[in-house]
Amino acid sequence: CNSGGCKVMGWQVDPNDASKTVADTVSELRVMAPDTMYVEPVATTNVYVSGNIDYKDTQLTTDTGKTTTLSFYDNLGQSYMAVMKIKQSDEATNQYKVSITNILDAKGESIFVKKTVEDDGTITYGASEITEFEFGAEGDSVQAQVNDDGTVEIEMEGVDLEFDAATGKFSKVGGEDNGKSISFMVVTDPSPFQRIDVDFSSMTMYAASGSSSFSCSRGALTDGSGAGKPQGNMTGLSVDTSGRIYGTYDNGDTKLLCQIAVASFANAAGLEAVGNNLFRQTMNSGSFDGVGQDISNGGGKMNTGVLEMSNVDLSTEFTQMITTQRGFQANSRTITTSDTLLEELINLKR
Repeated sequence: CNSGGCKVMGWQVDPNDASKTVADTVSELRVMAPDTMYVEPVATTNVYVSGNIDYKDTQLTTDTGKTTTLSFYDNLGQSYMAVMKIKQSDEATNQYKVSITNILDAKGESIFVKKTVEDDGTITYGASEITEFEFGAEGDSVQAQVNDDGTVEIEMEGVDLEFDAATGKFSKVGGEDNGKSISFMVVTDPSPFQRIDVDFSSMTMYAASGSSSFSCSRGALTDGSGAGKPQGNMTGLSVDTSGRIYGTYDNGDTKLLCQIAVASFANAAGLEAVGNNLFRQTMNSGSFDGVGQDISNGGGKMNTGVLEMSNVDLSTEFTQMITTQRGFQANSRTITTSDTLLEELINLKR
């Protein structure tokens, strides 16, 4: 409400469809309510790998291969990075092996390692509660081993990635014909992680001066859906031309909060002006139906962040000013005439 105690009324968001409001009996709009100050985190469900592999890249033939990071979020909004390695297969130059060598948390520490600081300051390493993940087909489990020095060893043959040797275009991944993606998921119980579909279909195998370059991006290749995001805190508000109020959040989200409704009266001219641009309904104006209207339905719109022009009728005000000025002139002339007559009478007496 404003300083005068007036509340902005309108419609609330449809509980079944967060993209629209319900045109029902108006209620107070509370844009700074506790449940609107943040948006919930969303786990990552889609990732795609893009880039090019040059089969003459000597780094691909080493045990370390070439690596990139696959970032993702869990249901709690925690961020992680899986270190993904691609190396050339021993079978053919157009075939490669894809594997995961480690998974790191937001601090850059392996999620498989539990670090303990003893009373004497000695640091010991052991396995954490997370020791398993799936990579490849659903159910293809991989175990991580933690060494005494805190390093992680993951023994896995790797998932097959194949290109067309004649064209250099992507052929398949995971061993299945026409397979475009593989499954990746961290396994815990209970698990805040979601299964992630990793799409390789945009990769190519063209000559690039013996250098390969590829990277992972969160979201589906076609529309970016399933990228996931952390919790978002409100950073601002905006109102569109139809009166819909949106909250903007620091994780990139925009959320519909409510909509301002417009009151309609049978005889708007019959409303009683009570000052400060406020009006009160009267018997002459008719009553408000309690629901209101969407201002855009009648071709109208709301403008925000602009200074409203004066609602004074300039022609009427100028007419009144001229009338007053002429009356003043007439009074002045009457006084002047009276003074002249008195002066003549005095002169005659002399």
